Amino acid sequence: MQRMRLTLAQMGLQEIDRLRHEGVRDPQALDALTTHYSQESKDAKDRLSNLDIADEDRFRTDFSRLYRRLLTMQKQRLLDARQESLIGYENFERLTADIDAGLLEVETNADGLIERLLLPEQERLEKKAP
Repeated sequence: MQRMRLTLAQMGLQEIDRLRHEGVRDPQALDALTTHYSQESKDAKDRLSNLDIADEDRFRTDFSRLYRRLLTMQKQRLLDARQESLIGYENFERLTADIDAGLLEVETNADGLIERLLLPEQERLEKKAP
């Protein structure tokens, strides 16, 4: 719930910025709303940092959600490209299968996925260290 509050507050701030750039709204009203939404954002961030969720669990949860979101976005873009005949059927099927495999992996083996994706980065860092 705190993440959604943070998202909503940030969306409010973005909309206020957009309205401010239009230049037709009362600046004092926009300033008052900016103060309100900035405080909402700060409060939500504070509540998030105080949750009793371990950092590792938070990372795993965020990673899984973000990766799933990115894969879903890629799949939608791929579907759009196929509908516009920008990609052939065979390539579409291959890429769709890859994305579906990624979605399945994030649902069934998130820890293994994180390890697989992050291990190459850790190995590179270890090679650079003296």
